[in-house]
Amino acid sequence: MNPASGPNDTDVAALREQFAGYDVIEIGADGLDEAIDAALVDGAGVIGVAGGDGSVSCAASRLVGSDRQLLVIPAGTRNHFAHDIGIDDVDDAARAGSGPARTSVDVGDVNGNIFVNNASLGTYTRLVRKREQYERRVGKRLANVIAAWSELRHGHHLMLRIDDKPMRVWAVFVGNGTYGDGLRDVSRRESLQEGQLDVWVVRSRGRLSRLRVTGAVLFGRLDRSPLIDRSQTADLVVESRRRVIEVACDGEVRRVDTPLKFTIKRGALTVLVPGG
Repeated sequence: MNPASGPNDTDVAALREQFAGYDVIEIGADGLDEAIDAALVDGAGVIGVAGGDGSVSCAASRLVGSDRQLLVIPAGTRNHFAHDIGIDDVDDAARAGSGPARTSVDVGDVNGNIFVNNASLGTYTRLVRKREQYERRVGKRLANVIAAWSELRHGHHLMLRIDDKPMRVWAVFVGNGTYGDGLRDVSRRESLQEGQLDVWVVRSRGRLSRLRVTGAVLFGRLDRSPLIDRSQTADLVVESRRRVIEVACDGEVRRVDTPLKFTIKRGALTVLVPGG
């Protein structure tokens, strides 16, 4: 666990009390990889992570395809993955950690980079992340306006080939599992066992397309925009003239060699969940 994760400092003593059967180790923001690897070498059957989606994704990348199990303790800012497996708070995590209930869930993969929520590139990712950056200080409504204005001034499109079709796009969003239709629903999924990637392609068509897309995001009308193509698939190939492109996997920006090959790994991650 990182005691400084999330909007409030995590109470180390409280976690040690609630998870008495576990070794609770404090680590810095950059020490998670090494801590998980060390625990796996020591033979740990369950790895618990107290943190946000980025920390969960890091742990998942090391446990995918193994017989080791992941316990998610929501201690980050958003905790989307934790909510989607039925863990809404630390008490839920404690129940999951003390019981036998477990389930296998899908994860996404792009060129060997695992994501438990989504991977994205382009303007859409920058807009949402800028909104999250500002909303704690000015509220969500005004943060939407600030982020949208910034993208209107500085955003740029990408020239890509998506499943062998040439496209000029503002953004590509690839979800692990099917999300809802509107902006408020792009953080929740009904299931992580569908075996599907949820693909949103935001096209760039004409001089005003950036304004139209930004307006759709700003006013929560993504599902009505003619500039957005949406599909579900088990795999996706995105090509670019660039040799390397930036991809945000669960909020962590990585430089990934092209072409980008997105796949879904069905049931590749075992997670502990609260019992009935």
